[in-house]
Amino acid sequence: MKLEVTIILNYKGELKMVDIVVTGHGGREVGAFQGSYVVPKGVTIYFFTNDNTVLYAGASDKLMDNLCRNHPNPLRVQGAAVEIKREFEIIPNYICYGTNDFRDPSGAYEVGRRRNLGPTLPIPNNTQKYLSDIIGGVGGRGVIGSNIYWLCCRAAPDNCNNIDDNSDIVTGMFRGKPIGAVEVGSSTGLTPSQVRNRGGNWR
Repeated sequence: MKLEVTIILNYKGELKMVDIVVTGHGGREVGAFQGSYVVPKGVTIYFFTNDNTVLYAGASDKLMDNLCRNHPNPLRVQGAAVEIKREFEIIPNYICYGTNDFRDPSGAYEVGRRRNLGPTLPIPNNTQKYLSDIIGGVGGRGVIGSNIYWLCCRAAPDNCNNIDDNSDIVTGMFRGKPIGAVEVGSSTGLTPSQVRNRGGNWR
């Protein structure tokens, strides 16, 4: 497997350490639940939805607005995190999937840099990058920054990727917006309509 490592240079061409916001569709692969990425030394990752759940785009935009501007407010955003992973913890190697579905182009944005300038590391539509590719720290290589804000879903392949809109279950709130929605899963992987069409009851 080819390892890609993110390197950001400043205007002088020197290696630059930045805190980043990752936005796009997100999830993990089969078998990744027990974790396949060790958070590098000095790195903290902030998640805004639990594993196996999705993230509302409206709340993600609000979080991003507080980070990707000239005078960011990281403490407010960090306070909204539902899970925080610190150095040496083992987590799934989540994937950011590039998409054109959202307000902002997918990719990694610098905290403190206006979002309208675009991502420092673009993840174009129909492409993907693993969390380890974005952050780095694998094989002794340097990391991109100390604080990583994962503004993506953390969907899992054993779910049908349907949000339970009827139950209004959320993992948190940020400035009046729900952050995470519990994803309705089925052992068969079928959608609710497929289960009902086969005469089953959707839980």
